[in-house]
Amino acid sequence: NHISFISRGKSLTMGTWNGPVKQLGKKHGVRYKHSKYLNGDKKILLISDKSNEETVEIFNIKSNKSKNYVLNIGRIINVKKSPTKDDFTFINHKHELYLFSPKDGKALKVDRSEYDFIQTNWSPCGKFITYNCSITSRCSIIKIYDISKKKIHSITSPINKDSSPSFDASGKYLTFISISL
Repeated sequence: NHISFISRGKSLTMGTWNGPVKQLGKKHGVRYKHSKYLNGDKKILLISDKSNEETVEIFNIKSNKSKNYVLNIGRIINVKKSPTKDDFTFINHKHELYLFSPKDGKALKVDRSEYDFIQTNWSPCGKFITYNCSITSRCSIIKIYDISKKKIHSITSPINKDSSPSFDASGKYLTFISISL
């Protein structure tokens, strides 16, 4: 019933058909990015540059109060939310993949892609994360991270470049783009 968006570094929410536009966070001096609703649509995750550090903030929409986490993982360039839980994947400027849970406020480093960017997707059940990871400067493979076992599984062979992994709606099949010349 609501949408959340970022405009010129300000986080805004509004009803889809009626109601006012409401600004979350500080009015001036802080830029926000990566607005993501938590389950229940009562809280929003935002990344801010508060205190000149990347800060993860969980805002309560009604009270406009936030819980802040300074993770010291670098500049966050991508955020994806689990389809079933309030867990998130973060990708930073160093091509590192992190799993963040607001419950404990910690970010677990899952993997690092040495030479190329990472693209992630969650399984529909929220138990697995699939992503591409470079092996060499010319080769990347698809991996799956099992959250409960904390184990990484390599899915493809290192032939050339595999990218853009995504589970189908049932979670049984994995699709990806492969360049194998």
